[in-house]
Amino acid sequence: MANTVEYTKRKLMTGAGDIYTQEMTTVDEPKTKPVYGEKVYQTPSLDKVGVALQIAEKIIHLSNKPHSNVKKLKLAEITLDAGYLAAGFEEKMSGYAEIAKGVYAIVENLQTHYFRLAIPFTNESGGEVIYNFPKCELKPSEINGETERDDFQEQLKSFTINALPLTYESDLVTDEKISSNGVAFFVDMSEEETRKAYDRNKLLEQGFYDKASLELCKGTVVPG
Repeated sequence: MANTVEYTKRKLMTGAGDIYTQEMTTVDEPKTKPVYGEKVYQTPSLDKVGVALQIAEKIIHLSNKPHSNVKKLKLAEITLDAGYLAAGFEEKMSGYAEIAKGVYAIVENLQTHYFRLAIPFTNESGGEVIYNFPKCELKPSEINGETERDDFQEQLKSFTINALPLTYESDLVTDEKISSNGVAFFVDMSEEETRKAYDRNKLLEQGFYDKASLELCKGTVVPG
């Protein structure tokens, strides 16, 4: 029987847009959904972003043969090069102590604060793939600087963010063999059917992690 050949050509990814961050005010538990603050920060400061998945893997040998290959995603390490985050957001999420308005102490017992991160990636035709990381923690950033020169070289910061699996048992993944504790979720808005189904602003500003929150990101159907 002859194989079927399907020629496929897709648009190339060419950019990444604004950074969306939102503090997690109530940390999730297995049966308790995460709760986020009312304020979402949209910052037009992104230079580049990279996401590295950290996977724990072990090949188990039995009877002198490989028996099982066990893999588990531990976290996604996000390297975010940007001019800035929202004022005070980096300091609070890093666990610094706020002494007064705009005054902080970098203390030895840093307190972890979780937050949500969303970024839209764009292709050559303006189509978007929207990534949502529902539970992140920010590592304290290095402090760097250099003298100002005639060419006014911009000084960007490199933020390291760990996107962690939710403790909350999401119902988005229905396969019982697969853990539903997602580290990241994304929606390919470059596909017309998906673009019609979801509201890109809601995906970025509200985020999603289960069926109910994804349903809230559905687009409004305009009567014909």
